Amino acid sequence: MNIKNCKKFFLLAIFFLAAPFLCAAEDENIQTTDYFEIGKDCGVSIGDDKSGNITCKPWEKGSQTSYMGVSTGSCVCDYSCLPTPSNHYYYDDPVAKTRQTDEKNITLPVVLAWDHIEAWENEQGEYVAYWGEVGRGWTEPVTSKVFGARSYVLEIDNTNGDAINDSDSAGGIFTWVLRTPEFNPTKEFYPCFFNSGRTIKWRVRPCCKEDGSYCLPQDQTPWWEFTTSYAPEPIIAADPDWNGSKGATGIPFKGFQINWCRVFLFDNNQYAKSYRLMVSSDEKGKGTLNCHPLMVSGGQCKDDSILADPTTGEVATSFPMQGRQDHNLFTRNRTYVWKMKTCFDDTAAKCSDYGQSWTFSTRSDPIGSPSSVAPKDDPQDNELAGLPIALSWTIPNGANSFVYQTSFASGDKNTPIAAVPNIGSDAAEKKLFDADNLKANTQYKWRAKACAKFDNQDCDGWSDWFVFRTTGRPPKSDSISATAGVPATFSWEAVEGAKSYNFSIAKKGGLAKTTVLNNPELLRDPKYTLNFPDIDQDKSYSWKVQTCAHSDGKVCGEWSDEKTLNTKKILAATNLKPGTGSIVYANQPTQNVSWDPVAGAKAYRLTLDLATSNEKQTCAQNKIEKITTSPSEIAKLDCLGVYKLTVRPCADSACESVGPASESKFTLGQKVPTSKSTFAICGTGYNDPNTPWNEREACQPKHLPLMVKVGVDFLLFKLSIFLLPIMVLATGLIFYTHFKTPETWEKVKLAWKSAGIGYVILIFAWIIVGILLQIMGYPGLWFKIL
Repeated sequence: MNIKNCKKFFLLAIFFLAAPFLCAAEDENIQTTDYFEIGKDCGVSIGDDKSGNITCKPWEKGSQTSYMGVSTGSCVCDYSCLPTPSNHYYYDDPVAKTRQTDEKNITLPVVLAWDHIEAWENEQGEYVAYWGEVGRGWTEPVTSKVFGARSYVLEIDNTNGDAINDSDSAGGIFTWVLRTPEFNPTKEFYPCFFNSGRTIKWRVRPCCKEDGSYCLPQDQTPWWEFTTSYAPEPIIAADPDWNGSKGATGIPFKGFQINWCRVFLFDNNQYAKSYRLMVSSDEKGKGTLNCHPLMVSGGQCKDDSILADPTTGEVATSFPMQGRQDHNLFTRNRTYVWKMKTCFDDTAAKCSDYGQSWTFSTRSDPIGSPSSVAPKDDPQDNELAGLPIALSWTIPNGANSFVYQTSFASGDKNTPIAAVPNIGSDAAEKKLFDADNLKANTQYKWRAKACAKFDNQDCDGWSDWFVFRTTGRPPKSDSISATAGVPATFSWEAVEGAKSYNFSIAKKGGLAKTTVLNNPELLRDPKYTLNFPDIDQDKSYSWKVQTCAHSDGKVCGEWSDEKTLNTKKILAATNLKPGTGSIVYANQPTQNVSWDPVAGAKAYRLTLDLATSNEKQTCAQNKIEKITTSPSEIAKLDCLGVYKLTVRPCADSACESVGPASESKFTLGQKVPTSKSTFAICGTGYNDPNTPWNEREACQPKHLPLMVKVGVDFLLFKLSIFLLPIMVLATGLIFYTHFKTPETWEKVKLAWKSAGIGYVILIFAWIIVGILLQIMGYPGLWFKIL
């Protein structure tokens, strides 16, 4: 071997020894080196006298690097040369990758997928290395990687902010780097990533680097588009294949809820106010799915409406609601399939199509035992049960039917309908036990067990015995009491479960009278009042009470202890006013009479009469007799004189049972004023003894002629006498001041003549009017004609 061959062999050995280091360095060197000055296009043959020749793939461009001074040529991934993924898909099953074909109605959740591009992670290719002295070297091909795409950048247009639930990208483009040709937002992010009922634009750009850099330019990448269904997106993290047939397994059914994403109705600018839910189950046999029994109505399968709460206006996004007892949708060892609709109104009448059908299977866990609701478990007999009795119990999670057993009916008693109380049952539909099975004031027991199936099969064990006592015991003796007055009020304790009471009372030596008491208020607070004639004063009675389980006074227990009632005698009224011997004056149109209230009196019989009249004329005073509930009264007294007041208290409001009488005699007098008006002939507080009429009378039309007579009397007998001296003085002055001339004398005579004629006319008018009235048959004085 010559020296040249030895040198060549030595260098080749060094290259192969260094090859691992060269390959190890290629990832960080090849992709960062400059391109050849030659061959800048994608997929062309490149070469020079130092690096040799190589042909690049369509997605590559030529590049060079060196290691330990040895130059190498290679083809590396170039982002501008990368192709666009040729196909895209929408999966509703991330396991079986089942495709949705209607891009205008994509149900959620969804996996966005596409085909790998040809350039994806290519491993085959070669470097071309040159070694030796400059100008005298040779080339040797060395097999190595040919670089391709290592990642994808997924972009979703969220310019309007309503395509996806991602606040960071709202108003822009959502970007995500992937190493696989699919995007599962539920896995990568969270459920409810996409909004229902929206049109989504998205695209995928392949990249040369794993970190999503050096990617195909945006202007070379087209947008794809799909529209999501309005149906809500289901949420069950344990369901691995979503809309697939396998579903989740091992789900604990107790307290389990199905959940979904709430849907925003962009046209209404609000969240949906109602949904519809359909559930199928294998209740009738494994492998056979049918409408869930709770959703069968009238022989037809009917989905369930989920409406907004009327108080808050919010609609739930989970079902059934925790704490509800009317829907036990899920039980043990069952497979369920469910799907949802979004509704566009508040009543779940106008809705979208169904969304995806999700499946899950529950574990075979125990259901547990029911607890008593009514009658309560009460071994100590603290709460008694009324008749009829409807057995009711709690519904353990997963219970769909029950079997019960009682000590008052032999054998196991199945419920009369398939499931109690889950399928719309109420007290009227449950088994009622009444007097044909039960006695009053007797202790009984019962128990129940819960079953998973609707036909009372697949049951857990019996509950403990629940103990109760029927109502009917008599009220406790120390709670029974009565008031001793009239009326009398009888009271006793409220016995639990009582529907009525029989009340019996008898007067000493008389027959007992029994009354059925079933008023709801009395049952809550037993108080019964008897008035006259059932109860009278100063009498002795015996009474007792019986508790009954029926409202008609039937099915009763023992009578209570007999009690005695002695009613009190009503006392006489005292402190009557006006008192005996007192004087009240007639300067007021009415007088007040009163007395002290009498204990036990419900009314008073009042009598007020004129005993002796002190009037100068005949005076009519009506006797006052009345029944009043007040210990005072206003009386109108028309005549002066002595009055007799009598008051008798009564045990009843009609005054049929009266007490002793109390009396008082008083005088109605008057005070005549020393100076009084001549014209005050009526409506005064006194009766002038010097006048023939009664001034205390109220003024009436009959007083008009009397008023004229008083006026005439005043003129004739008072004013005229006063005016006569004045006239004498006046005429005398005229006569002497005018020097006793004949003319003056004539004037004086004329004045006296006129005055005399006037007086004569008045007197004759008085007499003539009286004579004419007597001729016409009126014998009295003319001024008394009215």
